[in-house]
Amino acid sequence: MDVLKCLAIFLVVIGHCIQRSYVAMVASTEAFYGDPFFKFIYGFHMPLFMAISGFFFYYTIHKYAFKNVVKSRFLKIIVPIVSWHIIWMIMDGFSNQGNGYTVLTFVAGFLKHYWFLWAIFYCSMIVLLVENFGERRRYLVYALIIVLSVLLPNFFNVERYAYLFPFYLVGYLYCERCRNFEAKHTCLMMFMGGGIFLYFIALGYYDYDDYIYTTGSCVIKDKSLSMEQLYIDLFRILVGILGVVSIYGLSLTSKLIKIPNWITKIGSKTLGIYIIHMFFTPIISELSIGVNYFIIVVEAIVLITISYYITIMLEKNKYLSKLLLGKYT
Repeated sequence: MDVLKCLAIFLVVIGHCIQRSYVAMVASTEAFYGDPFFKFIYGFHMPLFMAISGFFFYYTIHKYAFKNVVKSRFLKIIVPIVSWHIIWMIMDGFSNQGNGYTVLTFVAGFLKHYWFLWAIFYCSMIVLLVENFGERRRYLVYALIIVLSVLLPNFFNVERYAYLFPFYLVGYLYCERCRNFEAKHTCLMMFMGGGIFLYFIALGYYDYDDYIYTTGSCVIKDKSLSMEQLYIDLFRILVGILGVVSIYGLSLTSKLIKIPNWITKIGSKTLGIYIIHMFFTPIISELSIGVNYFIIVVEAIVLITISYYITIMLEKNKYLSKLLLGKYT
């Protein structure tokens, strides 16, 4: 799984570099949505991360008691969010001539900042509650949650959490039900990697409105059911599933070759890389000379390398490791 995590974080950083390059090049801050490379990445990279998180959460639930899992989620996710948000706030205050923050803006920023970490937290809490208190009818409960989630308003990133929950659940249930099947039928699972062609075909129909960031997920529009939005939601999930399944199938080929240690090392530091690299992405907007994929890949490699070594340094201090990286063991 560290191979997949390395790939996922690499795609995340590349995606952000593409965004910054377009912002620097053109007046429209949304021009990157039409970029084919950006479209390829954003069709599945966050769903992949969520599926991986759900996969590992299965072991967490079955290893620790309920209260210990809740405590662990707070310490490993919420504490780093708070700590990094304070750092970001201080830096932003300096860069804006110390305009400062109110309690309201602090809370609002805290609840919206690092939205992907919030998505992992919320999804893990939902799964934890269902597994502990609704085990007998859990599949029905999960289905109901997914259906109801598309009725939630597009507010405070709720639409993103609703979109990613099915992928988190798939990762969790896959670990529970299909892990043994994979061990016995690895070749069959690798064959699923061929689905990448279906993914590319689906991307041919993927446009601006299909991004979760542009249209949200709520199917209630003007107090009535929007079939167009429902289609968008279903198509978006289908594209994500095709991408995740294909990439996962292809990743199993790593069993046939020796994986370099640096790949697994990067895959084990994704939290730190995800947070830290965003402090450096504004530099790309200042220095970018256009959208050049070679340069963008180089930028991503540099950002990942810098973020990786900063993460290593933070881990050496037990207090910073706890506050900023959620390392308590």
